[in-house]
Amino acid sequence: QTIGEAYLAMPRPEVALGMAAQFLALSRESGDRWIEAYGLGCVGEIRHQLGQHGDAIELLSVALAAFEALGARDDIARVLRILSRAHEANGDVGAALACLRRAGELEQRLRSEQTAHRARALAARRRMEHAAQQAERYRRVAMEDSLTGLANRRQLDERLGGLMAEAQRRG
Repeated sequence: QTIGEAYLAMPRPEVALGMAAQFLALSRESGDRWIEAYGLGCVGEIRHQLGQHGDAIELLSVALAAFEALGARDDIARVLRILSRAHEANGDVGAALACLRRAGELEQRLRSEQTAHRARALAARRRMEHAAQQAERYRRVAMEDSLTGLANRRQLDERLGGLMAEAQRRG
């Protein structure tokens, strides 16, 4: 849920708009460009919900430009979807469709990148598990006689050293 949606859930839209405008003013004072862009998006979303589509489009366009400058692709897609609804409500179906198409393409790229990232992470985990299994296999080969499967001299030396150290600690 966005802050704009939370504000819209309030019983009086004018109060929601006032609170969102205060948030926007505070975000501008903070100097944080992402927070300011988010505040613009919230106010734009509320103005759209209140039927002030022209103002909403203007604010959402500024928020979109800011998110694009920041490279915040999730936020770009979210603002494009809201902007699409505002354009449609304002009667500009062509602009609405363009925003919606762009949002869909961006979301598809993000999902593809996330899928590729998960696949790479899974492959890396499999390689690590395989390497751990190989290391365990080599450790066993180094410690056991290949013909009988019994402990060899190396394992005896290692165990004896561990038992001696434990005996010294216990006194």
